[in-house]
Formats: sequence, structure tokens, C-alpha cells
Amino acid sequence: MFVRGAYTYGKNLDDGSEVFTLFSGPTSYPADPTPGGRKRDWGPSSFDFRHYLSIDYVWSPGGLRSENRTANALLAAVSRNWTFSGFTQLQSGPPSTFNFEGVDSNGDGSTTDDRPVVGNKNRPLDTAGIDGIFLGAPTPGQYYDVAALNGPGTFVPVTPDQVHWLIPYGPQFVPQEIGRNSFRNPGSTVWNIAVQKDIPARWTHRENAAFNLRCEASDVGNHNDVGVLDTNLLHINSGNSYLNPATKRLPTARNVRFWAKFTF
Repeated sequence: MFVRGAYTYGKNLDDGSEVFTLFSGPTSYPADPTPGGRKRDWGPSSFDFRHYLSIDYVWSPGGLRSENRTANALLAAVSRNWTFSGFTQLQSGPPSTFNFEGVDSNGDGSTTDDRPVVGNKNRPLDTAGIDGIFLGAPTPGQYYDVAALNGPGTFVPVTPDQVHWLIPYGPQFVPQEIGRNSFRNPGSTVWNIAVQKDIPARWTHRENAAFNLRCEASDVGNHNDVGVLDTNLLHINSGNSYLNPATKRLPTARNVRFWAKFTF
């Protein structure tokens, strides 16, 4: 029996990761490029995977034996020369940022680097209000329910206390925006196992000659991991993609392979 494990606790902080945002989606880079603005973006890096556990194992049972020659030969064929092995990897998900990509809130000409303001932290994460000026209202300050706009298409006024998120208008709200990469996505799991049966071929008169029959199963639990979730507030109640793991399942599935070889 052989078992080896490794656990890593990681914490990676910065004020701006890479511009292509491999894991985190929009706004993993600073929302305020003005002098001194980057200090408000100090937080988890796009590469901040908090926990990582890896376990490898191999078990080669001795098998059963008998003093009777015939019975011992049968037991040798059935119970000996087996090897069971595999590895398990568990990893925390990457961080990402709640955003409203598609709307320029602070007036800097970019619709990809703005983040919302918290209205009422006790309200559900799928409630948000958008400033009416983005909807054609003459003056800013009145918020409308995003879910109602995307659903029946009605204008339902809301107050900051009625929704979790606010999509405000004006650069004065930049200091109140939520932190960068403040949302943790689901983690990933890998469970792979293998079973091997060696059939000695002593009749070949070659040292350690044997036929090896092996079965390998990748993702044996058929667990579909979840990728980076949709955290765009403008998608609330629109196509059911917002924070919905079902729409972000990775294209992975159980994979079983059989092979045989002759070694000597």
C-alpha cells in the first residue's frame, strides 16, 4: 500500500492581475485608473486558489494462497497480481467580480471596468436596481428593478434598501464600489482510478514476462465541474444565466479506457 498526499494553502493578493482575465471575467483589473485609485483594488488575485489537495495511492494486495497445489493455482489466477491505483485532486475555485459589463457607470468611456455599489447587503444576490438615467430618465437618482426590466419589461421603482446591488451613475460612486474579485466561484474535483491485472508468462522463458490488462477511469464519479459563473448584474432574470451553475458546466464526462500489453 502506497499513499502520498499534498495540501497547499495559498493566498495571492495584488491590485491588478492579467488583462486577459483567464479566470475572473470582466473587471478583474482596476476600475479606477486615476492616481491613487489602484489602492482600492488591493484584494484577491485572479490566480488566488485558496485550497489545493492532491492524494495519490497504489494498492497491490498479496492475494490468497492454499497448500493444495490445484487450489493455489486457481487462487493465484484469480486473486494475485492485481494493482489498484488512482489520484484525487480538490481545488478551490477562482475569484471573480460582480459587474455590469455593458454600462459605463463612471463616464470614463469603458463599459467593462465598472462595479456595483451595495444597497442592502441582507437582500438576495439576484436583486439589483439600475439608475434610470441609463433607461432614458432625465435626471439620475431613481433606481429601477433589473429583474422586472428583463422579465416583463416593466419599470418598477426600487429604493437602495430593497435590492442588494445598485448600478449608479457618476464618478462620485467609484470609491463606494465593491472590492475587486470579491466573489468565489465553485471549486473543481478530479477522481481518477485504474485497475490492472498482470498475468505472468513464465512459459516464454523471459524474465518477468507478463501480459498486462488495465482499465483506467477518468472522472469516475462523472462529476461535472462548474466554471466561472456569470456575475453580470444586467443578466438578472434574463435567460437564467446569472449565477446559474447549470449554464457553466464544463464539457467533461466520465472517460473509460481499456488496454493490454506484453512486458518482458
